[in-house]
Amino acid sequence: MQPKSKYITPSAYAKLRGLNKSTVCRQVKSGQIPVNSEGRLDPVAADRARERNLDPSKRLGAEARKRNPPPRGDRKADAVAGPPAAAVDEQDRTHQTRVDVLKEIAAPPECLMFALACLHLGCSRELACALAKMYFTWPALALEDLDPEDLDGITEPSSDEWQRELGRFDVEAADALCDSALMNRGDMAGAE
Repeated sequence: MQPKSKYITPSAYAKLRGLNKSTVCRQVKSGQIPVNSEGRLDPVAADRARERNLDPSKRLGAEARKRNPPPRGDRKADAVAGPPAAAVDEQDRTHQTRVDVLKEIAAPPECLMFALACLHLGCSRELACALAKMYFTWPALALEDLDPEDLDGITEPSSDEWQRELGRFDVEAADALCDSALMNRGDMAGAE
């Protein structure tokens, strides 16, 4: 009799851990969960990999959904009812955390410090300013669930602040450089 292998299929692992099969398959495909040459995985190694690689906010949301599952019933009624309150609260906390981090990154002192670093690395004043403006704009573009109200309170350094930190330069030229890069953002992502 052959010894039982410690390796199982991703589907078996999903069932064993109460996970959605598509979630496990997506994590295997992205390399977050290691598999052997036959496409099978070691459950203990998979647990460690998931612990290491999974976003803590997603893990907390999944745990909350498992503790408070929606009542089973008519799928259409479940879909209309929406996610359970615990999941909504977790989504709100995650969203607020993202907004708070964005506000920290985009704070005028951070932008000015980034511009100074660019200047010290040999960039022109215009390029340093443009890069700093991109530095605080880019993350906001990456967060699809932002509302205009989320961006309230985020202010850009004034022209005087830019010039006080970087010296005299053409702020309009810096704005044009930044706008050009932001408008071509999709082209840059495709070039990777």
